[in-house]
Amino acid sequence: MRIFQQHRHGPPWRLAVDGAVGKRTWAAVWA
Repeated sequence: MRIFQQHRHGPPWRLAVDGAVGKRTWAAVWA
C-alpha cells in the first residue's frame, strides 16, 4: 500500500512510468 501512496504524492507523469515499467520492475523485485 505504501507504493500507491508514494505514487499519489509523486508527479502525474510518474504514474504513467510506474504503470508501464513499474509492473515489470515490481514483478522482478517481488519475483
